[in-house]
Amino acid sequence: KLRNAQTHVQQQIDLTNREINYLENLQSEIELASPDDINDIKNEMQQVGYLKINTKKKKQLKRKNDQPRKFILSDQVELLIGKNNLQNDQLTLHKARKDYYWFHVKDLPGSHAILTTNEPSDALIVTAAQAAAYYSKARNSTHVPVDYVQVKYIHKPQGAKPGFVTYTHQKNILVEPKLPTNEN
Repeated sequence: KLRNAQTHVQQQIDLTNREINYLENLQSEIELASPDDINDIKNEMQQVGYLKINTKKKKQLKRKNDQPRKFILSDQVELLIGKNNLQNDQLTLHKARKDYYWFHVKDLPGSHAILTTNEPSDALIVTAAQAAAYYSKARNSTHVPVDYVQVKYIHKPQGAKPGFVTYTHQKNILVEPKLPTNEN
């Protein structure tokens, strides 16, 4: 009985830690959100079960979320950044090609950033990492570690909350948070 209880308690601790990470991510999104983004975050909270949904509004929640932030970095390369967890999932797991590059601040809540190229230059990597750091909880830090990896190495665990992914084969870069200059 003790072993079974210990296993159950550890599972509950792991579940609680994932829940805390998700809520910290939501808090970060709310802090970084524009007034237009708040409705998308509210919709996400309703879909996940943190806010009650009116039965009339259930159909409205099925509508597509607003578009991700888009920066044109060169003739052929865009940087796409999710505004909330649902958009992060959509962007990373459905819209991005497997050979594109994904950026996310290391071990902190933040947006998913997708660089639409399979051969990024060092300058593009720095720019994308700076933007990923800017749209994270580490926005006001001076040096932020950012992981980046090709999308093909990103996986969503079964039953995971929106925005949560795992990844392998990552590289890491230390950058100062900064916005790219040309948002579209």
